[in-house]
Amino acid sequence: MSIKDMLKKSLAAALAGQSVTLSGEIIIMNEDMSPVIADDLVHIDFDAFYESVRSVCPDVRIRRNNGICDLTIKLFATEARAMGDVCGALQEALEKFADGVYDSNLSLRVNVLGKLRAMGEEREFRFLNKREMISYKITAEEEKSFPLGHVRRRLYERCNAEEGTSAGKSDTGDE
Repeated sequence: MSIKDMLKKSLAAALAGQSVTLSGEIIIMNEDMSPVIADDLVHIDFDAFYESVRSVCPDVRIRRNNGICDLTIKLFATEARAMGDVCGALQEALEKFADGVYDSNLSLRVNVLGKLRAMGEEREFRFLNKREMISYKITAEEEKSFPLGHVRRRLYERCNAEEGTSAGKSDTGDE
């Protein structure tokens, strides 16, 4: 991702007042209960997963803990800035990661909770897995009062406008 694209995403997130709170863990285990070793991390492409998560939520803390026969990846962010479609990007990153885990004859358990705030809306969500199938569910949704919400929404829409629309005109033509 270029610096220009990153700045554009960051500006759009700031205009939307978008933030995310994440808490959860991803546990990787060998099916025969032997230890997860460093070579396994190369095969499951942990670095690509890490970069994917950091691209939508740069402030998230990701920690790896090696246990006796498992590897635990903990995700944590409190009111962190979020850029773009956080839930969609997290699901995509987790699905790619799960494919790599199961291709390496390892097993996976995902339990990640989150709260996303943007444009006066607040959504709580949860990611879970059943084998390699990752799904997320919105567990609660609430409208909050949003000062200057209409102005911020219009600025956000303009910042994310497709290349074909001019900056001075809206798609609806009501200006």
